Amino acid sequence: MPLWVTFPYDPALPEGQPEVLARVLRCEDVQETSGRVTTVAVHFESALRPARTATGKLQRDSVSSKASRPVAIPIRVRPERVPWFEEAMTLDVSPDTLRFVTNRIYSPGEALRISFAVPESSPWRDGTEQAARVIQVDPLPESSSLAVTVKRISA
Repeated sequence: MPLWVTFPYDPALPEGQPEVLARVLRCEDVQETSGRVTTVAVHFESALRPARTATGKLQRDSVSSKASRPVAIPIRVRPERVPWFEEAMTLDVSPDTLRFVTNRIYSPGEALRISFAVPESSPWRDGTEQAARVIQVDPLPESSSLAVTVKRISA
């Protein structure tokens, strides 16, 4: 089962900690002195591990550079002529592109409208709904989900 994990978690940061895609490997019920607990083993998707500094700290680069950054931000996606949206999570974001996880089928060249669920979290210049075009669709390994890459269409 896929899930989004903030790891390592830094309690000194109030919000906006990056999340990475992981998959549940196994769950085990364990008897401890405090009672039965469930332990969960997860596998971090290698392509989506957060960057680290030389000291091992999580690198918190700004998204303003040209390269995309692995970050999970809730977004709303809809085809251009459809009034309702699906909620999705980004895999990575750059100033003009983003990649998100979906179970819907999109085609390269398809026009979409993208907005960020929390406009204040938008790494794009304008926090409003943006026109975008699908440029790539890739299956995610060992999953029925797809990674869809879109490029923002300049207004």
